[in-house]
Amino acid sequence: MPSKQIPPLTGPVLFGLTAFCQPFSRGLTNAFFGLLCLWGLIWLFYGRKRWSIQAPPFPGRLLKGFFALSAAFVLSSIFSAEPILSFKTTAKVLYLTAAAPLTWLVLSIRPKLLTLLPFIYGGGLIVSGAAAFYEADLCLKCVRAKGSLGIMELSGILSQLPPLLVGAMALGLRTKSGVAKTIFFLAAMLAAGAAIIINCSRIAMICAPLLTSIMFAANFRFFKNVIGAALVAIAVSGALFMLTDERISARFADMTSSIEESKNNQYRFIFVSHGLKTFKQHPVLGVGPGAKPSPIYPAGSGRYAHSHNLFINFLAELGVVGLFALLFFLFCPISLLWRRRRSKDPLVFFWTWAALLVFLQLILNGLTDYLFSNSIVMTTFHFILGAALWASQARPEKEEDLLV
Repeated sequence: MPSKQIPPLTGPVLFGLTAFCQPFSRGLTNAFFGLLCLWGLIWLFYGRKRWSIQAPPFPGRLLKGFFALSAAFVLSSIFSAEPILSFKTTAKVLYLTAAAPLTWLVLSIRPKLLTLLPFIYGGGLIVSGAAAFYEADLCLKCVRAKGSLGIMELSGILSQLPPLLVGAMALGLRTKSGVAKTIFFLAAMLAAGAAIIINCSRIAMICAPLLTSIMFAANFRFFKNVIGAALVAIAVSGALFMLTDERISARFADMTSSIEESKNNQYRFIFVSHGLKTFKQHPVLGVGPGAKPSPIYPAGSGRYAHSHNLFINFLAELGVVGLFALLFFLFCPISLLWRRRRSKDPLVFFWTWAALLVFLQLILNGLTDYLFSNSIVMTTFHFILGAALWASQARPEKEEDLLV
C-alpha cells in the first residue's frame, strides 16, 4: 500500500471502530471518535489539497440547519447566567455534530462502508447483548443493566439500531446477498431484544418495537415468508416475556400511577415544572446552555439536572430562539430525505428509512429525556443521518434528486 494512502484510510478505520463500540462502550466510543475528529482536522488543514477524494457536494440546506443551531447555542451562551459553563456545553454539542460531515468525508473515501455499516452495528449489538446477559448473571431478566454505557445511553441506542437491522435484512433479501447475512442480522436482533429486556427501559421497550414495525411495514414486500415469520416470532416472544415479567409490568404500571404514588413521576414532574419555570424567567434566549439550576441538587454540586424533555429543556436553556433553531435543524435533513422515501435504489431506500426512523426516535425519546449532548446517542444519530444524505447525493435517480 502506498504510504500516501495511509492517512486517508485512517478515517474509515476510526469511523468503523467508533460505530462498532457505540452499542457497548462509552469510553472506547469517545476515544475513537476523538481520534476521528483529529483526523478530520488533519484533512481540513493538510490533506484537502494532497489527498485525492471525490466527494458529492454537501447539501446547503443541511449547512443552514447546522448554522442556525450553532448560532442559537453561541448567542445564548454569550448572554448566559454562567457563560463559561454554557460555552463548555455549546462546545460539546457542536463537537458531536461534527459526526455528520465526518461521515460524509469517510464515505467519500470508502463508499463500501455504506453497505458495511449495518454489519458493524450488528456486531456491536451482539457484544452489547452478551454484556447485558452477563450483567444479568446469564439470565433473561430485568436488572436495569447498562454495561459500559449509562442507562439512558443504552436505552437510546437500543431504540435506534433495531430498525436499521430489519432494514438491512430487507436490503439483503432484495439484492439476494445470501442466507448467512440474514442469519447474522437475525442473531443481532435477538441480542438487541435480550439487551432491551435486561436494560428494562420503558422508552426502549416502546420505541424499539414501534420503529422496527414501521421499518418492517416499509419493507414488507421484500420479506420472504420464513424470514417474516421469524421476525414476528421474535417480536411476539419478546412481548410475551415483557407481559409475564413482574418487574417490567411494574415499571409500566408505574407510568399510570399518580404523582403522589410514584417517586419516579414525582421527580419528572419536578424537573419538567422547573424547566417551564426557568423558561418563563428567560423566555427569549433562555438561561444558557447547561446553566439551568437544579431543582434538587445543591448549587456548586456539579450535577446537571435536565428537564427530562428535549423541547422543554431547549426552552429553558436557549429560549424561544433555541427551540426554533432546533426545529429548523430537524426540518432541514427531513425535508431532504422525505422525497427519497420511495426511491427505487435499494441502498438509498434503506438509508432513507433508517435516517427517518432515527429522527423519530430522537423526538419520541425526547419526550422523556434530554439526549442532545449525549455522545453515544448523538454520534449514532449523525452517523446514520450522514450516511443517508451521502447515499441520496451520491446515487441520484434523476437530476432533481440532488440535495440542495
